[in-house]
Amino acid sequence: MGIKIKRFLFCSIVIVLSCSILTLNAQSQTEVKENTINSTPSDEEIINLYEELITLRQRNYDQKMLLIEYGHSATSELIKAEASLTDARIQLAEFKGDFETVTIELEKLQRSLTDMRKKQKRDVDMGNMPIDTLIEIDSKLLETKIRLLRLKKNKTEKIIPNNDDSQLELRLNAAGRINDSDLKNKALVNIALAASKTDKLDLMKNSLARINDQSERNKAVEACVINLAKEMRTEEALLIVDMINDQNLKNDILMQIATSDFK
Repeated sequence: MGIKIKRFLFCSIVIVLSCSILTLNAQSQTEVKENTINSTPSDEEIINLYEELITLRQRNYDQKMLLIEYGHSATSELIKAEASLTDARIQLAEFKGDFETVTIELEKLQRSLTDMRKKQKRDVDMGNMPIDTLIEIDSKLLETKIRLLRLKKNKTEKIIPNNDDSQLELRLNAAGRINDSDLKNKALVNIALAASKTDKLDLMKNSLARINDQSERNKAVEACVINLAKEMRTEEALLIVDMINDQNLKNDILMQIATSDFK
């Protein structure tokens, strides 16, 4: 009889302990789920993920480029890799609200696709590639142009109203107080481009001159010059083009102005 009681007590203890463990596990899972749902990711976490994505896509692009050089991959694969890389950069810039970078990246992709199409067209004309190979790149080129035009349309509707003289002066003043060099340069680029759509030529030149990264300044001057030239403000465009210290880039821009054939 004593043995039966002991067995009963032992079984009861095991059942109680098992129920307690199950209850604790359920509570723990509920807490984890609540934490997952309620926790809001910071901007820094999202930016870090975008940067990881860009790094991965950059590696993929570099690998495709290497394979192309050794004849082990098609040009179309490189186009896909570059488009994918650019798209990741654009997503990051859009998340940061840096629409000037979005524009620059889209314009860079458009130039790259145009150059690649010229090369493929030569191969097609020589009979080395079927004409169908142009369909994919033409599709991507058209998609990029549409995206760029939509972005510029939105910028015209949303940004230009804020580009009054007093706002630009205040924005330039704010940029001058930024201690981080990269952030200051981005702000100055943004202000210069905004000023290029107004009659504040001196403010635009001042903003460009204060960009301490020459490569970034060259890109910003290029964008400002093209903005001015497209608005038939050629004289003003020629006044700032000499701020570019890359002679090849300057020649390319002057050629665009001379022919009114803007990329």
